[in-house]
Amino acid sequence: MTPVNHRFLISGDSPELEVSFPSGTLRIEESQETNMIIVDIESKHPEYFEVGQVGDVVLVSYTKGSSRFIDTKAVINVSAPTTASVKTKVASGDVHVGAVDGDLKANSASGDLRVGTAEKTVTARTASGDVSIGVAKGNVSSKSASGDLTVDSFAGRQLEVKTVSGDSRITVPAGTRANINARNLSGSVHLPDGPSDFEGERTDRDITFKSVSGDLHISTS
Repeated sequence: MTPVNHRFLISGDSPELEVSFPSGTLRIEESQETNMIIVDIESKHPEYFEVGQVGDVVLVSYTKGSSRFIDTKAVINVSAPTTASVKTKVASGDVHVGAVDGDLKANSASGDLRVGTAEKTVTARTASGDVSIGVAKGNVSSKSASGDLTVDSFAGRQLEVKTVSGDSRITVPAGTRANINARNLSGSVHLPDGPSDFEGERTDRDITFKSVSGDLHISTS
């Protein structure tokens, strides 16, 4: 399958990217051209995808109705400026984002979300997909049924997790003062051995964890 290439010229400083598709893989990487968003779609049916631009908003969507006779899987590669805000919606596909300076909103049923560095807010909604963030400099909000959340370095102000059975592993900088509100029925909560990291009147982070049977692990780096 030969990828179908689309190129869009961006004039503003805050472009937006919105991608919606049934299944497959979406990869978003930093563009070497700060005024250009490039979309490559590899699919057996590229004609079922609609790709367009409204102002500085680039839209990618799957237009064909669902059918068991149609292979809906696609590989979508996007090169975009890191200043772009990103919205994704996928049923069973994975989303990989290298770095994003704008807000990131991701919705999926069973697909995983992996983010390298997020400067602003990350909002993830999944059923069974896992969410993995390397560096989160903004706030993080994650809601899932059974998906796990991993944040290797959380430097934002607020982190909120709501899950039924998913586990969360959060790493914060050493010396962080954190206000932790954890509520679960049968899961466990694991905090660093050094309680001084979380003592004091001043708080740098607010971490909220609500779960039925999921575990919360917080560590320092």
